[in-house]
Amino acid sequence: MPLAVAQYNDHYFHQVPLGLARYGRELDVALRAQGVTVRPVGAWSNMEAGPLDALRAATGGVVLPGGRRSWIARWSLLRRPRIETLVDPVDIVHFTAPCYPVPTGKPAVATIHDLGVFTHPRFFGKAYPRFFHAHLQQMDKRGDRIIAVSDFSAEQWRTHINPKTRVEVIAEGVADVFRVVETDDARALVLKRHKLDRPFFLAAGSLNPRKNVVRLVQAFSALLDELPHDLVLAGARGWDDEEIWRSIGDSRVRDRVRFVGFVEDSELNVLYRSAAAFVFVSLFEGFGLPAAEAMAGGCPVVASNTTSLPGVVGAGGLLVDPTSVADIGAALRRIATDHALRTDLAARAVVRSAAFSWQEAATATHAIYREMLAGS
Repeated sequence: MPLAVAQYNDHYFHQVPLGLARYGRELDVALRAQGVTVRPVGAWSNMEAGPLDALRAATGGVVLPGGRRSWIARWSLLRRPRIETLVDPVDIVHFTAPCYPVPTGKPAVATIHDLGVFTHPRFFGKAYPRFFHAHLQQMDKRGDRIIAVSDFSAEQWRTHINPKTRVEVIAEGVADVFRVVETDDARALVLKRHKLDRPFFLAAGSLNPRKNVVRLVQAFSALLDELPHDLVLAGARGWDDEEIWRSIGDSRVRDRVRFVGFVEDSELNVLYRSAAAFVFVSLFEGFGLPAAEAMAGGCPVVASNTTSLPGVVGAGGLLVDPTSVADIGAALRRIATDHALRTDLAARAVVRSAAFSWQEAATATHAIYREMLAGS
C-alpha cells in the first residue's frame, strides 16, 4: 500500500495561499506525484464554503470541527486525542507548519521555517511564542525528525532548541508557473489591468512590520526626482500595517506607489518578469520563497544581507543592509541606471533559481519518510 502521511498545517486551508500555505500545498502535490498518499489536516480555515469544499474534495483534506482554540485547549490539557485517530490511515505525521502541541504516537517529522519568536519576538503576539515553543519542546522530547528549509533555520534550531539534533536541510521549491514565459499579449493585459505604464520596482508579500516596507518606501521616496520608476506593492494586507500606509501618505509619494493587493500566481509571474527589480528587504526570513520565484523569471533581486536571504539569493541579486535606507536606495539606483548590471544579474538569477525544485524537495522528504518507517 502507498505510504500514508497526515500533513498537519492550519495554513493549508487559508484563502490566501502564501508562505506556509504554499509550502504545504506545493509539497503535497509533489509528494502525490511520487505515490505518497497525503491527507492535509488542520483545525482552522478562513475559506468560503465553496472553495473549501472543493479543496477538501481534491486533496482529502480534513478541517477538524470546533475551531483551533478548542483543539489547542484539549491537546494542551488532555494530550488527546492523537491526530492519527482523527485521520485514517496514517503511517507518518508531518507537521509542515508547527504552531502548537499536537499529540501523536506515530513517527513524526516537522519542517522548521524560522524561529523568529526567539530572534524577533516583537513581531509576534503574546500567546503564539508560548504555544510554538511548547510544540518545539514536544518535538525535541519525542525525537521527531526535523527538516529545516535553509541552513540558517537549521542553525537557529541548534542554537535555540537542541545543538545535538540531526537536522535535514531541504530547500523550498519554485512552482512551475513561475518558470513560464507569458505571451506578449498576456503580459500587456496584466500590466494594463493594474495601470502599470511606467518602469517599476516590485515588492510582494503580506504587508506587516517584518517585511520592512516602511524603509523601502523611504528609500524609494528619495529617488523620485532621479528615476521614472513606480514602486508596486503586491500582496495581502497583513497586521500592524498602519505605519506602512502613513509612509505613503504624502501625495507625491502616493502617486508613485501602487498597491495592487493579492494577485494570482499567473499575474505575479508577469509582475516578476516585468519589474526592474524585486525588492525583498525583510528583517528576517527562514527561507524567502518570493526571492526564488522572482529569480526564476529573470528578475534581479535586491535582498537583505541577513538571516536566510544571502543563501537563497546567492549571485542572483544585490544584498543590502535592511536597516539602512541609504543602502536600499543605492541598490535601487544601481539596478535602474546600470543596464549591464541588470542584464548580468537577470542571467545569474535564472541560474540560481534552478537550485529550487519542489520535485527535489519531495524526493528528499520522501526519503526521510522511508527511513523513518524502516527504523520504526
